[in-house]
Amino acid sequence: MRENQGQLTSRDNPSNSLHQGDRSRDRESIWSIPQHLRRWYVALFSGQFLLLLILVVLEQFMAIPWATAILNLYRGMGPIILPMVGSTYVALEGIMLAEWLRERDRRKVEEILEKGREEGMQEKDRQWLEWYERLQAAQRDGRPFNEPPPVNPENQPV
Repeated sequence: MRENQGQLTSRDNPSNSLHQGDRSRDRESIWSIPQHLRRWYVALFSGQFLLLLILVVLEQFMAIPWATAILNLYRGMGPIILPMVGSTYVALEGIMLAEWLRERDRRKVEEILEKGREEGMQEKDRQWLEWYERLQAAQRDGRPFNEPPPVNPENQPV
């Protein structure tokens, strides 16, 4: 058995998850079942399988008319299943794409805000440093220094 050798897969890397911190909602593809729904999926699939198996047995070996009617309904649905699967796939992928785009945009906004905060802090630090240098120069030269310190926007009265 070959080991992973320290490499992270998309399943191991929480930054690839849209639902960070909640690994049970992760999916590898549209066809995989989210972990938190797997028990329900198995139960529903098994129940449907057993129901159809019972209906087939009732129709084939006992010739019960209502079983035949139900199976004919399923047989009639056969031709529309593939288009339904296709349209469901497209709709779900569209939803997942929209969610991914919203998350990407949210991250971009956060990055822009953080960059703005950093630039604002640098500008404030620059203003205070320039003011302090002017204060020191005035003290060194023995001149009066009446310039007020830079104002912090968050400390101003409204």
